[in-house]
Amino acid sequence: MKMHRVLQQIVGNLGASQTHPVWSPVVRERNVFKGRKISDHVYDFREDRVKNPNSTIVFIHGLCLEDAQLQDAYFTTWMSKDSRTECWPSTLLADSFPRARLLTMKVDLSARQSDVYGRNELERLADNLVSEMITKSYEPIGQNQGPVIFVTHGLGAIVAQSFILAAVEKFRSIPSEEMCTDRTKLEAFLQNVRGLFYYSPIFAGSKQLEKVTRRHRNKSPSLKYVELLNFHSSRGVQEFQTLRSTSPFKDNIRTMAVGEENVTRQGPFSGMVVREGTSNIGVDDYVTVATDHFGVCQPEDVTSNNYIFLQTFVEHILELIPDKRNQELKASQHIYCSTSIREEIFPPLVDISRD
Repeated sequence: MKMHRVLQQIVGNLGASQTHPVWSPVVRERNVFKGRKISDHVYDFREDRVKNPNSTIVFIHGLCLEDAQLQDAYFTTWMSKDSRTECWPSTLLADSFPRARLLTMKVDLSARQSDVYGRNELERLADNLVSEMITKSYEPIGQNQGPVIFVTHGLGAIVAQSFILAAVEKFRSIPSEEMCTDRTKLEAFLQNVRGLFYYSPIFAGSKQLEKVTRRHRNKSPSLKYVELLNFHSSRGVQEFQTLRSTSPFKDNIRTMAVGEENVTRQGPFSGMVVREGTSNIGVDDYVTVATDHFGVCQPEDVTSNNYIFLQTFVEHILELIPDKRNQELKASQHIYCSTSIREEIFPPLVDISRD
């Protein structure tokens, strides 16, 4: 029996007991989300709604090899380092930005296709999420609530880009003379989306993922998409870069990526999941931190570099908002990144409202 389990691990039966597949956060035990459910695939890290929000930060998890991880990935991806109960957006980020809406998406990024999961292409997923979060939502994002910032892990970076592209396509499909609610909501969102912050994004595939899923059966469209990135550049990534270079988005959507420096070890597998050359494509700023693929988005506290970079990124974007309360909060907080460094990494943006 022991040898049988070893053979199962070698041939890639990632569901074998006592193993945790690379690419999906380790599930230590069944965790319970402590926030608020908004809709089928959208959750709020806060238990109570924020009054008079000045920004919206949306988290998107990455690819999951097993359905068991997919169920909770929308919050377990963002657990604090070495914690089994604490989601750092609910604690660290909520304290740093008390007026920010902190949302997280539950996206069907299953690597396996079944009757329930892993059935839709990324473009279809993004299109459905735009409807759920903007046009058909009772709490739509980007509606005079300050800037919208996406924070992603792994394949979530492609989902965020596809989300914005889908919103643009929906907006352009509605004739300008039709002043309908959907068009108004989409226009407000597109005017307010200001940043994408990536943790180890997968823009050009992953050789490690290819090894892990080589014998995978019933591969989902999401997994096939990542495998294609090993050989061909993503049309969606190229389209997003083109969008960023055109008016009114030019110089108004800032991007930053934080990459991993350490090898990821889980079960029988060991290797670099995402390398710098595959994760720094089309980003304004790129840095690395001394952690593995999963630790890159799991800071320990406010002094962790992977948290400091995000905090500074958000603070810079909020500087565009002439909000007195913002200035008071900023003055009362300890900034862990010096002003000179912040200005060097994040030059001023152009206010899209002036176009």
